[in-house]
Amino acid sequence: MGLAQTFEFEYQSTEEIQSFINNLNKTVRLQFEKELWMVSEFEGCKMMFEIRIVSKGLYCHRSGDYFSFLGYFLEQLCGVFGAVTIEDV
Repeated sequence: MGLAQTFEFEYQSTEEIQSFINNLNKTVRLQFEKELWMVSEFEGCKMMFEIRIVSKGLYCHRSGDYFSFLGYFLEQLCGVFGAVTIEDV
């Protein structure tokens, strides 16, 4: 059980989003499986943070101790794509 949200923003191509996600791999270990990236640990915190590309941006489902990664993720996302709209799903 966890929280699911969409992160909507303007982008040029899905390759641009894939590049953004892959660049996160410099800071956090990502596992990729069937169009889904997963983070299980960040700064010693255990979590399940799943990221999937959707039509208007990203879908994320998360549980555990994800707060520090969420803050980092949002900073990076806004830094690359500008304004981000977050909606619960």
